Amino acid sequence: LEGLNALKKAGTFKKIIMIINSASMVGADFLHNNEKYGVDAALWVGALGQNGATAIAKILTGEYVPSGKLSDTFWMDHTMNPVNVNYGYWEYADAAKYGIESQKGNMFVPEPTLHAYAVYQEGMYLGYRYTETRYEDYVLGTAKVGDYDYSKVVAYPFGHGISYTDFEYSNFKVSKSGARTYNVSVTVKNTGKTYSGKETVQIYVSKPYGDYAKKNNIQVPSVELIEFGKTGVLAPGASETLTIPVDEKYFASYDAYGAGTYVIMPGDYYLTAATDAHNAVN
Repeated sequence: LEGLNALKKAGTFKKIIMIINSASMVGADFLHNNEKYGVDAALWVGALGQNGATAIAKILTGEYVPSGKLSDTFWMDHTMNPVNVNYGYWEYADAAKYGIESQKGNMFVPEPTLHAYAVYQEGMYLGYRYTETRYEDYVLGTAKVGDYDYSKVVAYPFGHGISYTDFEYSNFKVSKSGARTYNVSVTVKNTGKTYSGKETVQIYVSKPYGDYAKKNNIQVPSVELIEFGKTGVLAPGASETLTIPVDEKYFASYDAYGAGTYVIMPGDYYLTAATDAHNAVN
């Protein structure tokens, strides 16, 4: 990339567009270092499959206008990810003593004689639930959060995605129908002047973190994605009002130590339509 950037600065070509062909998230701090690497745009394409390259060509030439959003957080540095320590495998030091069988043939075990295990951990410390909750706690001055510079931790938030045009949200409303359905409506307008395009609207919930949650050690993320919808193709200046139904079951939190099941906790619940998880918090 440094070599390409030197050619760009010399006038050999004008732009560097990077295609990230990876099913996993990469540490994306380099995309923010424009002076050193000079990447003008990046397209994360995941694992392409049989026909993915055709779609990429149509996106790069402008025949298709991208409307996808990131399904994970892109970190500046993976060492800042608290669950990163669980990645990989660990060897049982006394496997034979407990009759643990060898993991021969395991793709993660380089030696056939090792007895290994892996850790699978989920919860509030995984992905955007951690980054956004700690950000909110830092902004609100919550005790024992420590220093936290969001811009140095997150390269691109969960749900991020840009298009060849711009969209504006307005007229946000929520109405309840029946016992447990909330109809979230928002008007989306294509404010660009050149390209038609679709917009993916993400619906997030913010749950109360009150006495019940604190007493029962319930993890309550700052925001959680609970639904989404997509507009049709909107021409420049055109609008569409999306109505997205949300089931009240997504308001529930798992109470592992108290009720031993999912509970709806007392307090205020907030719904928002947002372009990504960070925008939802703000």
